[in-house]
Amino acid sequence: MTYSVIVAPALGFLLLFLAHILIVQIAKARTGDKFVIGLYLVFPAAAFLIGLASHFFGICSVRTGVFAYMLFLSICAAWVASYPAVAAASPSLLILLALRGRPEGLTAAEIAQAISLQDNSLRRVEDAVADGLVRRRGDGLELTPLGRAVFQFFKIYRRAIGLEAPPL
Repeated sequence: MTYSVIVAPALGFLLLFLAHILIVQIAKARTGDKFVIGLYLVFPAAAFLIGLASHFFGICSVRTGVFAYMLFLSICAAWVASYPAVAAASPSLLILLALRGRPEGLTAAEIAQAISLQDNSLRRVEDAVADGLVRRRGDGLELTPLGRAVFQFFKIYRRAIGLEAPPL
């Protein structure tokens, strides 16, 4: 096996990431989860076909190509899995933003008022509706079948890794 097993997937991901940045900057649009999944998980299927073709042109062996593709797909999947956390306006990030440019600092009460956690929570609810995890029913919200499936997955997953359900 050659160094290309590591270098090619890393360069492939870097090129994909730069394409992501260019698309966002040119379109001046916020990318959603579907865009990220499409770009980083569906697009690699084309990379697989390119890798397969590279074998026929004598660039690398099938074994090297498969290992390189698996690493590339793993890097992309890790980025897709971490993207929601990166994209979300977490309370910690909002605290840092509230303190930015304030050399005198803020009290805890001023920070709580500045970051408006309630507004942040309302945005997360709207995200859940847009993602099809919950739907409006009268004045309230209810889980969709997809939302129930995601809940069950995380319930089992959290239990398996020793985490309790978050308090409500």
